[in-house]
This record gives sequence, C-alpha cells and structure tokens, in this order.
Amino acid sequence: MTSSTAQAKHASIWLEEADTDKPKKYPRLDGEREVDVAIVGAGIAGLSCGYLLSQQGLSVAVLDMGKICNGVTGYTTGKVSSQHGLIYADLIDKHGLERAQNYAVANEAAITQIEALVAELKIDCGWERLPAFVYTLTDALMGKVEAEHNAARKVGLPVSLAPNPGLPYEVRAALRADNQAQFQPFDYCLGLARGISANGGELFEDTRALDVTAQKQGRRYEVKTDAGNVFADWVIICTQLPFRNQGGFFAKTIPVCSYAVALSGDGSMDLDGMYINVEEPTRSVRTFRHADKEYLVVAGEGHRTGEGDDMAQHYANLEQWALENFSATQADYRWWAQDYVSVDRVPFIGRESSGEHILVATGFGKWGMTNGTVAAMMLTDIIRGIPNAWAQVFDATRVNALKDAPQMMKGGAKLAKHYVGDVFRKFGAPSVETLELGSGALVKTAKGRRAVYKDEQGNIKAVSARCTHMGCLVSFNDAESTWDCSCHGSRFDVDGKVIHGPAIADLEAEDVS
Repeated sequence: MTSSTAQAKHASIWLEEADTDKPKKYPRLDGEREVDVAIVGAGIAGLSCGYLLSQQGLSVAVLDMGKICNGVTGYTTGKVSSQHGLIYADLIDKHGLERAQNYAVANEAAITQIEALVAELKIDCGWERLPAFVYTLTDALMGKVEAEHNAARKVGLPVSLAPNPGLPYEVRAALRADNQAQFQPFDYCLGLARGISANGGELFEDTRALDVTAQKQGRRYEVKTDAGNVFADWVIICTQLPFRNQGGFFAKTIPVCSYAVALSGDGSMDLDGMYINVEEPTRSVRTFRHADKEYLVVAGEGHRTGEGDDMAQHYANLEQWALENFSATQADYRWWAQDYVSVDRVPFIGRESSGEHILVATGFGKWGMTNGTVAAMMLTDIIRGIPNAWAQVFDATRVNALKDAPQMMKGGAKLAKHYVGDVFRKFGAPSVETLELGSGALVKTAKGRRAVYKDEQGNIKAVSARCTHMGCLVSFNDAESTWDCSCHGSRFDVDGKVIHGPAIADLEAEDVS
C-alpha cells in the first residue's frame, strides 16, 4: 500500500500529540537576575539539570532562545536506552574496558533516573519498559552483531542474541537488551519544567544567550542575553553545541541530521520492542499510543547537516518502507532532527576548560535521552562537589590526538571546502529569475553570493550566504525550507533568523534587485 508524504503534517508528533493541551508559556527575560546556576538550553539536559539542582536547594534560571523542549529534544524518537547501536565493541577498542563499562553504567543509571523522576513528579508521558533490539539483514554483518553481544556482556548490560526479534520481515542476527524504555519526550520535559518552578526555579523562553563573561565582584559570571543579563556562580551550557568557541567542541563533533515519520493504520502495529538496524540506511522503529490511537514511528535516512540533494525524498523513503513492511496505512506526521556526534563516540560532559565554573554537555550522538540525563547527573555532582565515577570517560577537556586525529583531519578537510566554496554545485542553473517557486539556492549576483529563497507567491527573500558562526557557506534544506551550515550545524530560517546554534547572530538581509 502506498501513500504520499504530502498528506502528513510537517510537525513532531510529540509536540502535536501531547497530553498537555496548553503547555505553560514562560516569560521572556526582562532585566537582570541573580542565581546560583544559570542554565542555557531547555531541552532534556538543561531541564534535568535545572530540576536536580533546584531539588538540592540551589537557585536556578533556565534560558532558551525558543520554547521549552521545542528544540532537538522535542524532535527525537523518545527511546530511552543504553543500547546505542553497535557501540560497545568500538568503545572497548578505543577507550578500554573500564571506560566502556562506565559509559554503559551511566546510561543504565540514566534510565533509572528518568523512571524515578516520572514517578516523583507524576509525569504522564507514556513511560514504558521494553526490550531494545539492534539487528542486521545481511550475512556480512552478522559477525558485528555477535561481537557487539560479547562486548555488551563484558560491560555488564542485560543482553542476549535473539533469533526472532518479532519484526514482520526476516533478519539474519539480532541483539536484545532487556528492560529499556520509551516515552513521550515533550510531556516528560514539561513535567521537569513544572518541577523546576515548584522548587522556586525560573524559566525564560524567547531569550537568546549571547555571551558569558567573568565578573570581578559578586557572582562569578554574567550571562548576556538579548533580553537582559543573568549573574551566576555557575553556568551550564546545554545548547547541543556550545555557542562559545572555547573548548573547540565545534572541531571535535560532527553535526548530523535524521528524518522521522509517524504513521497510523487500521489496527495494532504489533511490536513488542524498539528496533534499529545496523546497515545503511538506518531504520529506527518504535510505537506510540495516544488517545486510543497507535502510531508507528520510523526514523533514519541520516546524513551530515547541510549536505545531500533532494532532502525531502528522505521522508518519502521512510514512509514507503514503513507502508511496505508494517500494517500502517497513512503518514500523519513528519519531522527533522539534528544532533552532534563526537569524534570518539562519547559525549563531552563537564568543565568547559580545566578549573572553570562553566560547564558543558555536547556530542550525545543521537542518544540524548539517556546521555542528556547522564549529563545532568554528572554536572549536578560537579556543582555540589561530589566525585563522579563517570567523570573520566565523559571528561569535556579530554584530548586523545593519536586516535582521533585521522577523523578530525578528515572532517577538517571537508570543512575547508565549505569555507572556500564547495557549494558552487548549488549555484548551477539558478538565478534569481529562474529559481523555482518554494525553493532556495545560493545565487551569484552582481553584489556577490546570496542565499536566495523564492516563496510560493514568487516573493524573494535574500540573506547573506555565510554562516555568522565561523563564515562557512550555508546551503538550502528543501525538506525544512531552512539555510543550514554543514560546518558546525547552525541553521537559519528563510528570513535569516537563527533557529539552531552555535550561531547567535542572524544572517543579514541582502538586496538582489
């Protein structure tokens, strides 16, 4: 059975099908605040930090440039698992058994922590314990699945080989991890926000952080925003990629994006777990029940942000695959998400630089539900002065040049092309006059390169073609109608407004008349 993605609503199912009909609106910062901890970013990492710290009696202010949990967290798959694809064999090889064990223990602890907060705050978010499966369809990759089984057992995870994982098509090998979970991430984060408020913490929406500077007296730091300033003894930056360039995280992580669709049908999807395959393209699968209706959520088709042609086709690929393999009959929602993968596959969590009271959490590698919670637990310990057993493996200041240099150099070469102009392929035929309706491209004009968008009515919107973060050329994302930077993942709407950092300044409007 076939369908068209044109029928699907372009929105995250989590934001559209929330159990809270009217989420509380939080104010924009107005003036100055003085707190123990300022937290920049209101996704799962920032909100978890805010709740755990406020629970300990610290005063907190959580700032977000948009709305609570309307960033990356609201666009994930909502899987809560320590099984992160084929990772543990690689972690043992790169970091050694002890650090791989700490990574596993930390992510298992995050599952327990989330479950405890769901119960403590009475959050109605569809929390459900389920097994998670990673599988392959080919004989060639069976050995990798078996190797991952052995590695996962070495680090202490509850795994087993599963000859029949319960999918409606044949697989060659599958690894099962028991007692994992899934939930509705938006409802969960709204519950955390309510908990922060109940503990006396403050949350501010539509407040863009611009800089963090040291103070000579009073509180240690001043967080400068476009709506006022917050003075704090500690600053936590949970903006996916830190907007400050200190620490060099932009060079140690890679921005990657994924596509997702939610489909419904006439009956049950009949799945008993969560699934992800080994081969490309990725197919991540789970179910979601809301208001007596069951959805199949399928994600994948990932690539580096800002690269790839005909990006809208990825939605059609996911939908067609789901319609052919499951009892779904139509696509209801489709959405797009971005995350950062660290060069050594472990997030950077901790001090921005040695001795600083500025803390960061980045590089969650598409597993932000657990890794974001791990970050909150670790950063809370740092602020409270409590030693954390996972600190060494996640250390944000770690440098392992010998192992990471080849991948970093490869990434650097790719970035260099974008600095000097490897987006000329986007120029090609389009001129302002020949640009199709509802499309965008980098166009050569008499005044230089411009990022030009022509809406469905033929109106032209032109902005600077260079990202305001570090000057890379942007490219048009036809799946989302945005300007994306493949260097470090900044994204802008067609008017040039920042919708995703690390950029903090908008693209300037340009005249192409």
